[in-house]
Amino acid sequence: MRVSRSCKPLLLAAVALMGWSAAPAFADCASSAREIEPSISEVGNQAKKEKAQRAISLAVEESEKNNEKACMKYLAEAKRTAGMKTASAE
Repeated sequence: MRVSRSCKPLLLAAVALMGWSAAPAFADCASSAREIEPSISEVGNQAKKEKAQRAISLAVEESEKNNEKACMKYLAEAKRTAGMKTASAE
């Protein structure tokens, strides 16, 4: 498929905008993960605390890989393990 020269700047702008609009979602997941870390450190059950902390670590790792879906999955797992409300439960 050929793109005319007059359409290339528009196409590049659209691609850039799509990439820019996805960035805040990854940042939100990572910042949410870091925000709930203090709450997880207060969990009394050591096994649950370790499982939730591991899920938070995995969420942050996935956000660094720009994998929002996996980040949100691990974030929800950490909240569930720690007994916190998740987005679907609110």
